[in-house]
Amino acid sequence: MPRLKCTAKNCLYNQSTYCTRNRIHIQGTYAIEDDDTQCGTFKMCENCPEGALKLEIAYLDDGNEHLSINCDCVNCKYNENELCHKDIVKISGLNAKNRQDTACESFERK
Repeated sequence: MPRLKCTAKNCLYNQSTYCTRNRIHIQGTYAIEDDDTQCGTFKMCENCPEGALKLEIAYLDDGNEHLSINCDCVNCKYNENELCHKDIVKISGLNAKNRQDTACESFERK
């Protein structure tokens, strides 16, 4: 499974650059560059507390470094049968307020 690093610190599922979900979904069916992609799993965490309380809100899962990544970016060279096969995947979105503010920095056009 890919290794994920995510800077979308405002996401409910972000725990110290890891994701508390076991699977995420990258959207951008006809993306040509990384700015045309987004993390479809992003969920804004308004007024979420930091640390353990945030984990309780995110279903008490631990942050995962390795997880399955669904991808519908048909133009990305790492998309194989709608799954990402890149070793390290980086999701940007430092001050994201919605999924459109995120992007898959690891996108590379075929």
